Amino acid sequence: TEPALYLPVAGASTPGEDLRLSPLQMALAAAVLSNQGERPAPRLALAVKTPAEGWVFLTGSQDARLVFFPEDAGAAAREYALAGYPYCKLTALAGEGEAVYTWSLGGTMPDWQGVPVVVVALLEEELPSLADYIVRELLDSATVP
Repeated sequence: TEPALYLPVAGASTPGEDLRLSPLQMALAAAVLSNQGERPAPRLALAVKTPAEGWVFLTGSQDARLVFFPEDAGAAAREYALAGYPYCKLTALAGEGEAVYTWSLGGTMPDWQGVPVVVVALLEEELPSLADYIVRELLDSATVP
């Protein structure tokens, strides 16, 4: 689906069409696994600091939506979990010929006690090791005290 944000995103796909996704759409999809099956409302910022009012919390443009039952989200996350780490991760290639892209995405496990975190890296080359490294480093820095 198209997030209700004032940013360019890929339009909705129908069966038989090439599937096109933005990094934001991939992050929202991955967030479902980290957030107990619920897709959070997409937000670019949670708050802004204004000179007159100080910190002002922003409301989301959409409500969160249940996509999977929590136990199903947990089972899916465990399929991509890394032993000894509080997160799951997947790296894959997309495209063909000269237009090959590397996606790597990951997020905290549903039972993570902190705020759920999701990271997406999109490289416009076939570099799975680098994309994997970027996502692991970001998730390590977000989850290791």
